[in-house]
Amino acid sequence: VFVTSTVATLFANSEVNWGCLPKSVGLLLMAALAAMGACVGSLAATRTQECLGASTKTMLIASLLVCMSVPVYGMLGFVSDRIGFREGWEVVLFAGVYGLGLGPVLGFSRTLFGMLLPPGRESLYFSLYQITDKGSGMLGPLVVSGVTQITGSMRLAYIYSLLFIG
Repeated sequence: VFVTSTVATLFANSEVNWGCLPKSVGLLLMAALAAMGACVGSLAATRTQECLGASTKTMLIASLLVCMSVPVYGMLGFVSDRIGFREGWEVVLFAGVYGLGLGPVLGFSRTLFGMLLPPGRESLYFSLYQITDKGSGMLGPLVVSGVTQITGSMRLAYIYSLLFIG
C-alpha cells in the first residue's frame, strides 16, 4: 500500500501541473489530507464494521479497494489528456481519498494478521511482519525508479502499484 503513496508523491513532484498553486504547498496539502483522511477513515471504518457486522477480512478488502482508486485513476492518464493526475487539484483530492482507505488498511491488516497467529508466538510473527513491511517499503521506490528510468514516464509505475495492492 505504501508503494502507492510513494508513486503518487514522486509523480506529483515531477509530472503534475500545479497551476497557480506552488508545488511545495500542493505536496504539503497531499501529505496533510492523506494523514487526516487516514484518521477519519479509521474511525469511520470501525464504526461501519460495528454497524454492518462485517468481518475484518471484508473491511480490509473494502479498504484496499478504496486505496486502489489512486493507481486506477492515475492510469486514466494513458487514455486522456485531461484527467488521470494531470492537474494538482486531482492529486490533492485523491490524497484525501487514499487516506480514507489507508488508515483502515493499516489497522485491519494488523488485526487480521494477529487473528491468524498461533497463541504465544505473536512477538515472533509481528517482528517478521515489521521486517517484511519495511523491506517492501524499500523495494517499491526501487522498482518505481527502474520503471521510470527504462520508460521515461512515471505513469507506468501506477500499474506496478495497482498490482502490488491487488
